[in-house]
Amino acid sequence: MKEEEILGILPLHIRTIIKQAGINWDELQEIRLRIQKPVILKYNAKTCYLSEQGKITTRKEQLHIVTSQEIRQAMEYISSYSMYAYIEQLKQGFLTIRGGHRVGICGTVVMDHDKVKTIRHISGLNIRVAHEVKGCADTLYSLCTRMGKLIPTLIISPPGCGKTTLLRLITGSVKPTEGKIFYNERNIFEDYTQYKAVLGYLPQHFELDHVFTVKEYLNYISAYKGLSKKQTKRRTAEALGALRLWEVRDKKIVRLSRGMRQRVGMAQAVLNKPKVLVLDEPSAYLDEREENLFYELAGEFLQDRIVIITERSSLDETRSRCEEVADWNLTMKNGKVGSI
Repeated sequence: MKEEEILGILPLHIRTIIKQAGINWDELQEIRLRIQKPVILKYNAKTCYLSEQGKITTRKEQLHIVTSQEIRQAMEYISSYSMYAYIEQLKQGFLTIRGGHRVGICGTVVMDHDKVKTIRHISGLNIRVAHEVKGCADTLYSLCTRMGKLIPTLIISPPGCGKTTLLRLITGSVKPTEGKIFYNERNIFEDYTQYKAVLGYLPQHFELDHVFTVKEYLNYISAYKGLSKKQTKRRTAEALGALRLWEVRDKKIVRLSRGMRQRVGMAQAVLNKPKVLVLDEPSAYLDEREENLFYELAGEFLQDRIVIITERSSLDETRSRCEEVADWNLTMKNGKVGSI
């Protein structure tokens, strides 16, 4: 399965010589492709190269050199010949493909004011191969459940330890390659529409449509979540009031401060009164004042529901926050989970 997923996005010639190399896919961590540079593999914890003869080597001789045509071909395979469908993911600088593998994108960034609009003239790809680690969530699950039920949990770790991947699985944004995710003893993918109705999610890279006013945007999200007009009016007013957004309800989102935009993100997450609320690094780009205000105002929404929050702050910065927002706090480092 893993072999098919990775080979399926590689340029044809590179795909052929990698097959010849007889790779152990459990030992492959990364494939790096850059125009006019050799193919680099992070293999068995070592930096290696791919030769034209289909061999993995540490010697810089007779290596395959990546062409611009191969980069274009790889992007076509990755996007299924439709880059437009991936434009939002592309703004983040990486794409996630089937199996949970991530492809980092190197190119020319096009900015629109202070936001990334797109990436053009792609010159390099970094394919990070996802690996299943059986039993890695056993400790996590036992720590964030009580009497068989999930409790509010704050997950803290440096970047790259799997927080966002874990939340993407919990929210159903990505399907697990193996295993199942249950809510109320039902696999969430058996009836994802029903699960989505009880889910609130504030992603790490939250995109707001700046053409809307705050109120227009929340009305739009309410319709997407299937709320009636009566529910939309009541719950939008409740969220605007609780998060101190009422005075700016008719203001264009583009004119809001970063802290206010993040509170709009929180508002959209709680419109459907979710039973499962997931917040991925909600204070990542806020200054100390904005962060304190965000958690102060969001506090009432963190009660009487399953709440999962990730943060990447240092333990000293986060320790006091933990006591305010969660019943249990976990750290993740180097793939291991432990409690504070």
